[in-house]
Amino acid sequence: MTSNNTNNAPDSKTYRQQAGEYYNTKYETWMPWIEDKYLSWFTKDNKASYAAKRMFYISFTSIACDTLLEVG
Repeated sequence: MTSNNTNNAPDSKTYRQQAGEYYNTKYETWMPWIEDKYLSWFTKDNKASYAAKRMFYISFTSIACDTLLEVG
C-alpha cells in the first residue's frame, strides 16, 4: 500500500523554516529604513554620511596609531 504523503517531499518546509524565511525577508526589507530613521532622528547623519565618517575615523585612527608607534 503506497501512501500519498506530501509532507516528506524534499521541497516541503516546516513551519519554523517558513517563519524564519519570512522574518529574514522582512528584516532585510525594513532594517535599512529603520537604521536610516534612527540616524536621522538621533544624529544629524544619514547612512551614507555616517558610514563615510566612520571610515574616515577608522583610517585616521590607524594612521595616528602607526605614527605614534614609529615615533615611540
